[in-house]
Amino acid sequence: MQDRTQPPLQPAKAPTAAAAVLFGLCLGLAAWGGWTALGARIDRDTACLSCHIDNVATGEPAHIAHLSNKIGLRARCADCHAGESWPARLQFLTRHAADVAGFLGHITDTPEQQDAHQLALASRVWANMEADSSAACRSCHAVAMMDLAKLSTDAANGMRASMKPGASCVSCHKGVMHKLPTVTTAWLTRSLADLAAASRPAAGARGMTVGTRKLFLQPDGIASGQGEATVLPGVDMEVLEAAGGNLQVRLSGWQTDNAPRAVYAAKGQHILTASLTPAAVAAAVRSEDSATDPDTQLVWRRVTLTGWIDSGGLATAPDAVWSVVQTVYGALCASCHAAPSPSVHNPNQWIGVMSAKRKLLPLDDDGNRLLLRFLQLRAQESAHAG
Repeated sequence: MQDRTQPPLQPAKAPTAAAAVLFGLCLGLAAWGGWTALGARIDRDTACLSCHIDNVATGEPAHIAHLSNKIGLRARCADCHAGESWPARLQFLTRHAADVAGFLGHITDTPEQQDAHQLALASRVWANMEADSSAACRSCHAVAMMDLAKLSTDAANGMRASMKPGASCVSCHKGVMHKLPTVTTAWLTRSLADLAAASRPAAGARGMTVGTRKLFLQPDGIASGQGEATVLPGVDMEVLEAAGGNLQVRLSGWQTDNAPRAVYAAKGQHILTASLTPAAVAAAVRSEDSATDPDTQLVWRRVTLTGWIDSGGLATAPDAVWSVVQTVYGALCASCHAAPSPSVHNPNQWIGVMSAKRKLLPLDDDGNRLLLRFLQLRAQESAHAG
């Protein structure tokens, strides 16, 4: 017999359209309220300064035009870094989630730690601003409205160039709000060493030297330390064999008949790749093809040299190596003036320019050699010199 003390279960009624709309509206209002509260939090400099201890409002000079000026306008952190649109702010939050994690993980929660990471963090911001053509700068500064007649000729030409598609304000105007990061040999050396340590060169791969390396014609010569060739930083080479901690590699370049002990990256250009001992000169394989430089009448020949190096100073991510050098170049030059494009000189001219700047640069010999090679390979004639 059916128990009539409990009412029979009834199927749940589907929510009406009005109830669904009301529920969606509540969710939307909650999301809007949360986003509005988060946006208001982002807009306050105190939110940024709660992690960035020694920053704009506390540790940087107040005479910077964006902080103190005669008309009393001041840029907030969010004006330059977060943007105004929803997509821009969501991208900002996503991009800086790792920074918050680093702070909470006690990686960057002291002024000393932040100083150690300052160049890496700044280079990321510069890259982001170059990627969007410095949209944050252009939200206040309209180049088309500037009175270029009141600028110097060089400044006016530079501002006209900034009107071109893809041009970025930060390419020339680094350090207008923050102090420029200090570039040190220690930072450069550590960054390159990290790239080399993360590499696992294998046969068939290509690698790039991150420092000056000795090359040995025979693997048993590595223990002696007396190599038959000296290979400079930034040299690309092919890995032929990996044996233990040593690599058999092959490098290529150009020689002139009157200077066989020097190998260059391109014919007619003094982009030094390696210097050879007489034994290495004898072991080098020269191509029968040759080219005569019409300006000097020097005969240039292709050459390859096979030898052994230890694997410790070879990075298999050359783009990452050049990215580090690009950061150093931008930060060093921007401390005095806008960093000139490498194409303003040819490879041979860059030798004289960098020699004159040598005493001004806080880099060791390897750092200077790598920076010079970076500029020479991107100079106006090197692209078609080889």
